[in-house]
Amino acid sequence: MRHVLLSLVLVTGCASSGDFKPDRPRPTDPAQKEQLAEIDDMFMKGTEGLEAVVMEASADPIVAGWITRYCILHMADALQKQQAVQASLMFSGMEHNVQYQDALRLLVAMAKRAVPTVIAELVEHRFADNRRLGVEILAAMPPEVLPTLEEAYLRGDPRLRRHLVEAVGGMESGAEAEGYLLRWAADDDPFIRSHALVGLSRYGEKHLPLLRNAVALDPEPFVQRQVVKRLSEFHDRETAITVVEFYGRCVLRADRDGVREAERALMKIADFPVSEDDRRIEKGLAYWRDWITKFVPRGENV
Repeated sequence: MRHVLLSLVLVTGCASSGDFKPDRPRPTDPAQKEQLAEIDDMFMKGTEGLEAVVMEASADPIVAGWITRYCILHMADALQKQQAVQASLMFSGMEHNVQYQDALRLLVAMAKRAVPTVIAELVEHRFADNRRLGVEILAAMPPEVLPTLEEAYLRGDPRLRRHLVEAVGGMESGAEAEGYLLRWAADDDPFIRSHALVGLSRYGEKHLPLLRNAVALDPEPFVQRQVVKRLSEFHDRETAITVVEFYGRCVLRADRDGVREAERALMKIADFPVSEDDRRIEKGLAYWRDWITKFVPRGENV
Protein backbone atom coordinates (compact mmCIF):
# COMPACT_ATOMS: atom_id res chain seq x y z
CA MET A 1 0.00 0.00 0.00
CA ARG A 2 3.03 2.32 -0.03
CA HIS A 3 2.61 5.47 -2.12
CA VAL A 4 -1.04 4.67 -2.82
CA LEU A 5 -1.84 8.34 -3.25
CA LEU A 6 0.73 8.90 -5.97
CA SER A 7 -0.42 5.72 -7.68
CA LEU A 8 -3.94 7.11 -7.75
CA VAL A 9 -2.71 10.27 -9.40
CA LEU A 10 -0.35 8.73 -11.91
CA VAL A 11 -1.99 5.45 -12.90
CA THR A 12 -5.63 4.57 -12.33
CA GLY A 13 -7.64 7.10 -10.36
CA CYS A 14 -9.77 6.31 -7.32
CA ALA A 15 -10.55 2.61 -7.40
CA SER A 16 -13.44 2.88 -4.95
CA SER A 17 -15.30 5.52 -6.92
CA GLY A 18 -15.87 3.55 -10.10
CA ASP A 19 -14.68 4.23 -13.61
CA PHE A 20 -11.48 6.18 -14.04
CA LYS A 21 -12.12 9.78 -15.06
CA PRO A 22 -9.28 11.11 -17.23
CA ASP A 23 -10.60 14.67 -16.97
CA ARG A 24 -9.75 14.92 -13.26
CA PRO A 25 -7.21 17.71 -12.76
CA ARG A 26 -3.93 16.17 -11.70
CA PRO A 27 -0.97 17.54 -9.76
CA THR A 28 1.83 18.42 -12.14
CA ASP A 29 4.00 20.56 -9.89
CA PRO A 30 6.81 18.62 -8.14
CA ALA A 31 5.88 20.30 -4.84
CA GLN A 32 2.32 18.95 -5.11
CA LYS A 33 3.59 15.44 -5.75
CA GLU A 34 5.99 15.72 -2.83
CA GLN A 35 3.12 16.73 -0.55
CA LEU A 36 1.06 13.75 -1.67
CA ALA A 37 3.94 11.34 -1.11
CA GLU A 38 4.50 12.75 2.39
CA ILE A 39 0.81 12.36 3.28
CA ASP A 40 0.85 8.81 1.93
CA ASP A 41 3.83 7.86 4.11
CA MET A 42 2.45 9.58 7.21
CA PHE A 43 -0.94 7.91 6.87
CA MET A 44 0.53 4.43 6.43
CA LYS A 45 2.93 4.87 9.36
CA GLY A 46 0.40 6.54 11.64
CA THR A 47 2.67 9.53 12.08
CA GLU A 48 1.52 12.32 14.40
CA GLY A 49 0.89 15.69 12.81
CA LEU A 50 -0.76 14.25 9.69
CA GLU A 51 -3.88 16.41 10.04
CA ALA A 52 -1.83 19.61 10.10
CA VAL A 53 0.05 18.54 6.98
CA VAL A 54 -3.21 17.67 5.23
CA MET A 55 -4.78 21.00 6.13
CA GLU A 56 -1.84 22.89 4.70
CA ALA A 57 -1.67 20.80 1.54
CA SER A 58 -5.43 20.81 0.90
CA ALA A 59 -5.48 24.59 0.51
CA ASP A 60 -4.66 23.66 -3.10
CA PRO A 61 -7.98 22.40 -4.58
CA ILE A 62 -6.24 19.90 -6.87
CA VAL A 63 -4.29 18.38 -4.01
CA ALA A 64 -7.43 18.43 -1.83
CA GLY A 65 -9.27 16.39 -4.45
CA TRP A 66 -6.59 13.69 -4.49
CA ILE A 67 -6.30 13.54 -0.71
CA THR A 68 -10.08 13.07 -0.60
CA ARG A 69 -9.90 10.23 -3.13
CA TYR A 70 -7.12 8.66 -1.11
CA CYS A 71 -9.25 8.73 2.06
CA ILE A 72 -12.22 7.31 0.16
CA LEU A 73 -10.04 4.47 -1.09
CA HIS A 74 -8.93 3.60 2.44
CA MET A 75 -12.48 3.74 3.79
CA ALA A 76 -13.74 1.48 1.00
CA ASP A 77 -10.83 -0.90 1.57
CA ALA A 78 -11.59 -1.05 5.30
CA LEU A 79 -15.28 -1.73 4.61
CA GLN A 80 -14.43 -4.55 2.20
CA LYS A 81 -12.07 -6.20 4.69
CA GLN A 82 -14.52 -5.92 7.57
CA GLN A 83 -17.46 -7.24 5.57
CA ALA A 84 -15.38 -10.24 4.52
CA VAL A 85 -15.09 -11.36 8.14
CA GLN A 86 -18.38 -10.24 9.70
CA ALA A 87 -20.82 -10.34 6.76
CA SER A 88 -23.15 -7.88 8.47
CA LEU A 89 -24.69 -4.52 7.67
CA MET A 90 -22.45 -2.28 5.60
CA PHE A 91 -21.29 0.11 8.34
CA SER A 92 -21.81 -2.09 11.39
CA GLY A 93 -18.76 -2.00 13.63
CA MET A 94 -16.84 0.54 11.57
CA GLU A 95 -16.69 2.93 14.53
CA HIS A 96 -13.91 0.69 15.86
CA ASN A 97 -12.02 0.29 12.58
CA VAL A 98 -8.79 2.33 12.77
CA GLN A 99 -8.16 2.54 9.03
CA TYR A 100 -11.72 3.69 8.35
CA GLN A 101 -11.84 6.19 11.20
CA ASP A 102 -8.40 7.69 10.46
CA ALA A 103 -9.45 8.40 6.87
CA LEU A 104 -12.83 9.77 7.95
CA ARG A 105 -11.20 12.12 10.47
CA LEU A 106 -9.06 13.61 7.71
CA LEU A 107 -12.09 14.20 5.51
CA VAL A 108 -13.99 15.84 8.39
CA ALA A 109 -10.98 18.06 9.12
CA MET A 110 -10.87 19.10 5.44
CA ALA A 111 -14.65 19.71 5.53
CA LYS A 112 -15.61 22.07 2.68
CA ARG A 113 -12.40 21.23 0.83
CA ALA A 114 -13.40 17.55 0.67
CA VAL A 115 -17.14 17.88 0.02
CA PRO A 116 -17.07 18.54 -3.76
CA THR A 117 -15.00 15.41 -4.40
CA VAL A 118 -17.10 13.30 -2.02
CA ILE A 119 -20.21 14.35 -3.94
CA ALA A 120 -18.70 13.86 -7.39
CA GLU A 121 -16.91 10.58 -6.63
CA LEU A 122 -19.48 8.93 -4.36
CA VAL A 123 -22.87 10.61 -3.93
CA GLU A 124 -23.32 10.95 -7.70
CA HIS A 125 -21.94 7.47 -8.38
CA ARG A 126 -23.97 4.89 -10.30
CA PHE A 127 -23.45 2.17 -7.66
CA ALA A 128 -25.55 2.25 -4.49
CA ASP A 129 -22.74 1.17 -2.12
CA ASN A 130 -20.61 4.11 -3.23
CA ARG A 131 -23.51 6.50 -2.75
CA ARG A 132 -24.11 5.02 0.72
CA LEU A 133 -20.49 5.67 1.67
CA GLY A 134 -20.79 9.23 0.40
CA VAL A 135 -23.86 9.85 2.58
CA GLU A 136 -22.04 8.45 5.62
CA ILE A 137 -19.08 10.76 5.04
CA LEU A 138 -21.22 13.86 4.56
CA ALA A 139 -23.29 13.03 7.65
CA ALA A 140 -20.07 13.14 9.70
CA MET A 141 -19.18 16.63 8.47
CA PRO A 142 -19.39 19.80 10.62
CA PRO A 143 -22.12 22.45 10.08
CA GLU A 144 -19.76 24.65 8.07
CA VAL A 145 -20.35 22.43 5.01
CA LEU A 146 -24.12 23.06 4.95
CA PRO A 147 -24.00 26.01 2.50
CA THR A 148 -21.85 23.87 0.17
CA LEU A 149 -24.37 21.04 0.39
CA GLU A 150 -27.23 23.44 -0.33
CA GLU A 151 -25.42 24.68 -3.46
CA ALA A 152 -25.13 21.08 -4.64
CA TYR A 153 -28.77 20.48 -3.74
CA LEU A 154 -29.96 23.42 -5.82
CA ARG A 155 -28.06 22.31 -8.92
CA GLY A 156 -28.54 18.55 -8.45
CA ASP A 157 -30.92 16.03 -9.93
CA PRO A 158 -33.61 14.40 -7.75
CA ARG A 159 -31.45 11.46 -6.69
CA LEU A 160 -28.59 13.69 -5.59
CA ARG A 161 -30.97 15.96 -3.65
CA ARG A 162 -32.43 12.97 -1.81
CA HIS A 163 -29.00 11.74 -0.73
CA LEU A 164 -27.93 15.21 0.40
CA VAL A 165 -31.05 15.59 2.54
CA GLU A 166 -30.41 12.14 4.01
CA ALA A 167 -26.85 13.20 4.87
CA VAL A 168 -28.00 16.41 6.58
CA GLY A 169 -30.57 14.37 8.49
CA GLY A 170 -27.76 12.19 9.80
CA MET A 171 -25.58 15.08 10.97
CA GLU A 172 -25.11 15.94 14.61
CA SER A 173 -28.11 17.94 15.81
CA GLY A 174 -27.77 21.67 15.38
CA ALA A 175 -29.93 24.71 14.64
CA GLU A 176 -28.53 25.22 11.14
CA ALA A 177 -29.14 21.65 9.98
CA GLU A 178 -32.53 21.66 11.70
CA GLY A 179 -33.58 24.70 9.68
CA TYR A 180 -32.77 22.99 6.40
CA LEU A 181 -34.63 19.83 7.44
CA LEU A 182 -37.74 21.77 8.45
CA ARG A 183 -37.83 23.41 5.04
CA TRP A 184 -37.24 20.15 3.19
CA ALA A 185 -39.94 18.38 5.22
CA ALA A 186 -42.49 20.24 3.06
CA ASP A 187 -40.85 19.31 -0.27
CA ASP A 188 -42.97 17.88 -3.09
CA ASP A 189 -40.62 14.89 -3.43
CA PRO A 190 -41.76 12.16 -0.98
CA PHE A 191 -38.22 10.78 -0.63
CA ILE A 192 -36.91 14.20 0.37
CA ARG A 193 -39.79 14.64 2.82
CA SER A 194 -39.15 11.26 4.41
CA HIS A 195 -35.39 11.86 4.80
CA ALA A 196 -36.06 15.29 6.31
CA LEU A 197 -38.68 13.98 8.74
CA VAL A 198 -36.47 11.06 9.78
CA GLY A 199 -33.67 13.56 10.39
CA LEU A 200 -35.94 15.74 12.54
CA SER A 201 -36.92 12.72 14.62
CA ARG A 202 -33.35 12.71 15.97
CA TYR A 203 -33.97 16.08 17.65
CA GLY A 204 -36.03 14.52 20.43
CA GLU A 205 -39.66 15.28 21.21
CA LYS A 206 -39.74 18.86 19.88
CA HIS A 207 -40.89 17.78 16.40
CA LEU A 208 -43.27 15.01 17.48
CA PRO A 209 -46.40 16.97 16.40
CA LEU A 210 -44.92 17.34 12.91
CA LEU A 211 -44.02 13.64 12.76
CA ARG A 212 -47.42 12.49 13.97
CA ASN A 213 -49.08 14.80 11.48
CA ALA A 214 -47.01 13.27 8.65
CA VAL A 215 -48.16 9.78 9.64
CA ALA A 216 -51.78 10.91 9.69
CA LEU A 217 -51.90 13.17 6.64
CA ASP A 218 -48.96 12.73 4.26
CA PRO A 219 -50.34 11.60 0.87
CA GLU A 220 -47.60 9.00 0.37
CA PRO A 221 -47.79 5.71 2.33
CA PHE A 222 -44.01 5.42 1.89
CA VAL A 223 -43.45 8.60 3.90
CA GLN A 224 -45.88 7.44 6.58
CA ARG A 225 -44.03 4.12 6.93
CA GLN A 226 -40.62 5.75 7.22
CA VAL A 227 -41.82 8.11 9.95
CA VAL A 228 -43.59 5.34 11.88
CA LYS A 229 -40.22 3.56 12.15
CA ARG A 230 -38.90 6.59 14.01
CA LEU A 231 -41.99 6.99 16.19
CA SER A 232 -41.06 3.67 17.77
CA GLU A 233 -38.39 5.59 19.73
CA PHE A 234 -41.03 7.60 21.62
CA HIS A 235 -43.23 6.28 24.41
CA ASP A 236 -45.93 8.89 24.97
CA ARG A 237 -49.62 8.09 24.67
CA GLU A 238 -50.40 10.38 21.73
CA THR A 239 -47.64 8.83 19.64
CA ALA A 240 -48.84 5.33 20.50
CA ILE A 241 -52.39 6.28 19.45
CA THR A 242 -51.04 7.69 16.17
CA VAL A 243 -49.34 4.38 15.37
CA VAL A 244 -52.41 2.29 16.27
CA GLU A 245 -54.57 4.47 14.00
CA PHE A 246 -51.98 4.13 11.24
CA TYR A 247 -52.13 0.36 11.74
CA GLY A 248 -55.88 0.43 11.18
CA ARG A 249 -55.58 2.45 7.97
CA CYS A 250 -52.92 0.08 6.65
CA VAL A 251 -55.23 -2.90 7.22
CA LEU A 252 -58.03 -1.15 5.33
CA ARG A 253 -55.84 -0.32 2.34
CA ALA A 254 -54.08 -3.72 2.40
CA ASP A 255 -50.71 -2.08 2.97
CA ARG A 256 -48.79 -5.12 4.18
CA ASP A 257 -45.53 -3.20 4.60
CA GLY A 258 -47.31 -0.57 6.67
CA VAL A 259 -48.90 -3.24 8.85
CA ARG A 260 -45.48 -4.75 9.57
CA GLU A 261 -43.93 -1.36 10.39
CA ALA A 262 -46.84 -0.48 12.71
CA GLU A 263 -46.59 -3.84 14.49
CA ARG A 264 -42.85 -3.47 14.95
CA ALA A 265 -43.17 0.13 16.19
CA LEU A 266 -45.83 -0.79 18.72
CA MET A 267 -43.78 -3.73 19.99
CA LYS A 268 -40.95 -1.29 20.70
CA ILE A 269 -43.21 1.34 22.27
CA ALA A 270 -44.66 -1.39 24.52
CA ASP A 271 -41.12 -2.52 25.42
CA PHE A 272 -41.56 -6.01 24.01
CA PRO A 273 -38.33 -7.64 22.74
CA VAL A 274 -37.82 -7.12 19.00
CA SER A 275 -34.82 -8.24 16.96
CA GLU A 276 -33.38 -5.90 14.35
CA ASP A 277 -34.57 -7.99 11.39
CA ASP A 278 -37.89 -9.23 12.81
CA ARG A 279 -40.94 -8.10 10.78
CA ARG A 280 -43.42 -10.72 11.99
CA ILE A 281 -46.98 -9.87 12.95
CA GLU A 282 -47.15 -11.13 16.54
CA LYS A 283 -50.13 -9.39 18.10
CA GLY A 284 -52.44 -7.98 15.43
CA LEU A 285 -54.62 -4.89 15.21
CA ALA A 286 -57.29 -6.07 17.65
CA TYR A 287 -54.67 -6.62 20.35
CA TRP A 288 -53.19 -3.14 19.93
CA ARG A 289 -56.58 -1.44 19.93
CA ASP A 290 -57.27 -3.05 23.27
CA TRP A 291 -53.73 -2.37 24.52
CA ILE A 292 -53.95 1.37 23.84
CA THR A 293 -56.94 1.69 26.18
CA LYS A 294 -54.72 0.50 29.06
CA PHE A 295 -51.37 1.92 27.96
CA VAL A 296 -49.39 3.75 30.64
CA PRO A 297 -46.45 5.74 29.22
CA ARG A 298 -43.03 5.39 30.78
CA GLY A 299 -42.62 7.41 33.95
CA GLU A 300 -46.34 7.76 34.64
CA ASN A 301 -48.07 6.15 37.62
CA VAL A 302 -50.61 3.42 37.05
